[in-house]
Amino acid sequence: FVPMAALTIGWGWVAAATAGSLTVALPRSSSTKLGRVRVYLSTSCDTAPPRAQCSDGQETAQVFGVDVPDGGLRPGGTVAIDASTLGYPRHSIASLPAGTYCVQAELFPYRRYLRGDGADLLLPVSCVSDAGGDGAYGSPPGTLYSDVVSAVLGQDGGWSGPVALELTHEVAAVRSPGCSGKGNDTDYIKTVSIHSTLLERFWGTRMKLEACVLLPFGFHERPSARYPLLIAHGHYSAIFNPGGRFDDTPPSANLS
Repeated sequence: FVPMAALTIGWGWVAAATAGSLTVALPRSSSTKLGRVRVYLSTSCDTAPPRAQCSDGQETAQVFGVDVPDGGLRPGGTVAIDASTLGYPRHSIASLPAGTYCVQAELFPYRRYLRGDGADLLLPVSCVSDAGGDGAYGSPPGTLYSDVVSAVLGQDGGWSGPVALELTHEVAAVRSPGCSGKGNDTDYIKTVSIHSTLLERFWGTRMKLEACVLLPFGFHERPSARYPLLIAHGHYSAIFNPGGRFDDTPPSANLS
């Protein structure tokens, strides 16, 4: 979580960064974006990129962030991060130790929902995607991010030179592996997807519900048989894995 903060936003074309400034630009070839701009700073430059190092642990990267206005960030528009922008874990860039940092920006997408009850909501796009992840998710599809640059921060919280970041990359959507994890149904595991008209009417957008069905042994040979139903609510995993795993073949009799 990154606190909301005041931020200077430029609505014209990308201008040359001034000395000591840190700016984030949306390419002119892009479209207007709703969301939250985040800038990550890390001194661990030889591991994961800064945007993947933010956590609730002591080793977390520093991050500053702010929502763009309701109208969105227009193509060629810029966002400036300065000492007035609140961050985590340190509140201000002015309180960071001087030194060399790896810096990276991202724009986490928001989406507008015109609900059936008349509410007009602007909410973050869910990290839960069709690809699953069992609760361990990266940024959602549509997230924009920049290259990593190296920059030197002075004792007064000012940069030694202009730091200009451009959101030139986008997180792509990933195809669901299905409940079998193989991209298609098997003899035992089926993927069932439906669109809920009640949820769609309420949220004002397409809403999909998905369930995994594990068929009992001999199901196809006994089409008229009735079986008890056991429901297991997982943790947003696209793959059927109650109990840890499922195999089409029985274990060896000599399994130890």
